[in-house]
Amino acid sequence: MIKKVFLIILINIVLISNTGCWGKRELSEIGLVTATGIDLDPNGEIRITVISITPIGFGMTGGPDRSNAWIGTGTGKTFADARRNLNHKATKKLAWFHNRFIIIGEDLAKNGITDVMDHLSRNREFRYENRILITPHTAYDMLTIPADIEKNLVLEIDGIIDNIKVEWSKSYIENFKDIMVNLIEEKSGFVTSKISYYKTDKTTISTNREDYKTIESGGKDQDVAFIEGSGVFREDKLVGWLDGTETRSYILISSKVMSGTISAKYNDQKDSLSFAFEDSKSNIRAEFNDNNITINIDLQVIGIITGLYTGQNIRKEEEINKMEQAISKKIENELRQTVSKAQKELKTDFLGFGDHIFRRHPNHWRKFGDSWDEIFPTIDVNYNVEVNIKRTGMISNPTR
Repeated sequence: MIKKVFLIILINIVLISNTGCWGKRELSEIGLVTATGIDLDPNGEIRITVISITPIGFGMTGGPDRSNAWIGTGTGKTFADARRNLNHKATKKLAWFHNRFIIIGEDLAKNGITDVMDHLSRNREFRYENRILITPHTAYDMLTIPADIEKNLVLEIDGIIDNIKVEWSKSYIENFKDIMVNLIEEKSGFVTSKISYYKTDKTTISTNREDYKTIESGGKDQDVAFIEGSGVFREDKLVGWLDGTETRSYILISSKVMSGTISAKYNDQKDSLSFAFEDSKSNIRAEFNDNNITINIDLQVIGIITGLYTGQNIRKEEEINKMEQAISKKIENELRQTVSKAQKELKTDFLGFGDHIFRRHPNHWRKFGDSWDEIFPTIDVNYNVEVNIKRTGMISNPTR
């Protein structure tokens, strides 16, 4: 039944039409929602929090030349009720066509996101490219912290997300459409990014001493947003968290190729190096022996050395082999840690082992697919990690 409901929802998403340009008069009368937060309050009500941009004035091209950011929040017994109550507090008509990401609070995520995804999918203003982030705080707390550098928090988080997509492997952000697909296909688990904030009394901007003295928060704790790690879902409920290293292992196993840096020791822990991987390919193979299942993970990683602390001659093939073996061992240990957490702690197959068997070995899946949640924690996993250093990336070649 759930699968059919989500299938209808996905069809609605696909049929969402693109919006046209707003006229000057219309633009001045609306609030463009750019970020949405959703929480489950302690009293069981749903809370919606938004950051809305209200354009002020128009430039030579007809577009707004400046704007105000408004933070609004409303609660209700249902998502629809909370949204209506939010609209009653807004002085402009709220429009979600330009919403960039959705933050879901931990309490709501643990309770289940099916209803939320259902309501969002029925709103023609929500685009399926919206990024979904989970916070261990409340979404309200996340959206009400001040921006650190940018004009508003939305621009700041947007910038962090763009950097993650290019060169950060310690977080993985799913969009609205992909999460809907995961729910429709009734996969055992999935992962999306964790957003949080830390407190610091250090300034993060460069300014002269006289201006710094005028900053009201100078010397006081300030909240700074950051994205690292991921939330793990079993069906539609949050069951735990992955740290940055575990998230990187998930990305490598799942072939969700991103770049990243790994540090390792070698030569009996006397030397150390930093390796930047630029490409990776993972292959999952399943073997069956009676009622026993073994998963083999073959992983190939290609990259360059970006930092090296050694007195060895790095031109020698023997030395490069040592470095490759050290990196391979480090990656293998990290993969083992992540798989162990999936099996023993979270008991959730967010790594896609069951999905592989379902697609590649349908006859076997028919035998034990219904009991996969009980079988998954007991399967054996083997690892074969191969690292290839394209070049050392070093200007000089130290010798001993």
